Amino acid sequence: MAAADPIELAPGTLALIVPGEPFAARPALRLDSLELSLATDGDRPFEARLAETTGSSEWLWDAAEYWRFDRTSSRLVAITVSLPADNCPKEDPEAWAQAPTVTGSIELATPGDFTRAEGVARWIDPAGTTLILRYEPPDLPQPESPTRPPDRRRVRLTEGCFLLIESDRVAGWQLERPARFITGDSGGAPLPGAEVEEELGRLLSTLIALTDDVLLDALDRGDAATREALQSLDQRLEPYCAQHDSRALEMRRLTRQVLEDFGPRPS
Repeated sequence: MAAADPIELAPGTLALIVPGEPFAARPALRLDSLELSLATDGDRPFEARLAETTGSSEWLWDAAEYWRFDRTSSRLVAITVSLPADNCPKEDPEAWAQAPTVTGSIELATPGDFTRAEGVARWIDPAGTTLILRYEPPDLPQPESPTRPPDRRRVRLTEGCFLLIESDRVAGWQLERPARFITGDSGGAPLPGAEVEEELGRLLSTLIALTDDVLLDALDRGDAATREALQSLDQRLEPYCAQHDSRALEMRRLTRQVLEDFGPRPS
């Protein structure tokens, strides 16, 4: 398939893959709001960006994602993608790694506002090297042929951040070594070193596994094993938090928030 072929960005909305330079900005993975965001214009005020762009945004607290495109060029300017609360049991990251990949961006084929529903599932490997967000269940049957694997492509928008295309529709996102992109309000700079990043990747994988909706429901019912696993994670994060690693501090903040929100109820 040629990169210029249209892809379905949302129901009734088509976009084009445009090869070229990637976003200069790095993606930001916020654990406090469970969002992945990327912007070409930095911290531009929300109202100013909204006035100068078109696309999808959250209206009246609707469950919609934030995709904004320049009104003149129709090129992608900013995205905020919700991190789903459900872990999917399986994924095939190798298939995505082998899929044809184009570095560049996307632009609207028919400029105008639209609604882009949030993702439904997430997957991360135990080592925390790949985080995948899905807009549809990974095992959704393909209507054209149940036995034929779907055609897959990736758009590398920036370092370690890929838009996933499946059968000419936007199917999800992929982050490589996602722990390096954790951001938030915690002070301190990320600790350098591959070993640190690898360990934080494993800890992020554990955190995502333990904050799945099913386990949170079990925790709310008093499940001791899940509580002990979260407390163990908190202890494993402590050495990095003591050195003011901002990524570890954000992971600990979410861990402790979950423990507090789903704490033992007064008898």
